[in-house]
Amino acid sequence: NTAQSCPVEIQHKMSEFLDIFANVAFMDISEMLLTFLSDKDLCHLRLTCKACQTFLDQSTKIWYKRIVMQRKKVARDNWELDMINNLLKSKRIEDYQIMASLLMQSRYCNPLRFAVEKCGKNVEVLQFCWKFTLDKNPFLAGGNTPLHYATWKGNVEMVQCILEQVHDKNPRNLRGITPLHWATYGNHLDVVNCIINQIEHKNPANDEDYDTPMHIAASKGFLDVLKLIFSQVTDKSPRKLNGFTPLHEAVKNGHYEVVEFFMDNLEDIQDMSP
Repeated sequence: NTAQSCPVEIQHKMSEFLDIFANVAFMDISEMLLTFLSDKDLCHLRLTCKACQTFLDQSTKIWYKRIVMQRKKVARDNWELDMINNLLKSKRIEDYQIMASLLMQSRYCNPLRFAVEKCGKNVEVLQFCWKFTLDKNPFLAGGNTPLHYATWKGNVEMVQCILEQVHDKNPRNLRGITPLHWATYGNHLDVVNCIINQIEHKNPANDEDYDTPMHIAASKGFLDVLKLIFSQVTDKSPRKLNGFTPLHEAVKNGHYEVVEFFMDNLEDIQDMSP
């Protein structure tokens, strides 16, 4: 109600109620008001009710600051993201250089991860970002590296660019999963071929259940990827923690072409029980 239509007695009762509410749960009511009400609504509330004005001015000062800062941050991040996307569309080296500078200053995301995930084949963006950082393949969330994210996207150009600059060609994340695992899971044959030719251990097991790229390819029915890895390894029937081999995974998931491939190429399948 407006101040004219709100009697003094009601305003007094409302003031008492808000004081009690503020003492019991002012953090909850403050967050609720400032989260669901726009700046215009808050101003109207302050102007139309003296009790609400006092409450908003005193009890919600901290939350108001937080909400305002959050809104500014979202606006800034959206502006940065729009700017970066527009620069990406231009396909000019000069704009890539500007974009790399924006990424390094942005709080929106990790610049190296953004470069390998969002910039397609434009490896120039990643190369410009490298000028601002010492580690070209740092550990990010979960121990994953830009190489992990590039393989997950199937971006062979980014993968080749990173492999040329780093010593560890197949780093492990916190779960022991490597970029070769991710490339196999995505059925990215060209990426698997790119990585497997540059690493010593062609079929690494993870740290949790000893799952290998061969197990993944067999369980998913990715025959071409499986054939590539199979041709590179000595142990043709590696076992997971539960005793399963890639052949078991193929049988379990009903991939008959994969089963047939194993039957034709494994020398000894007699002792294959888990």
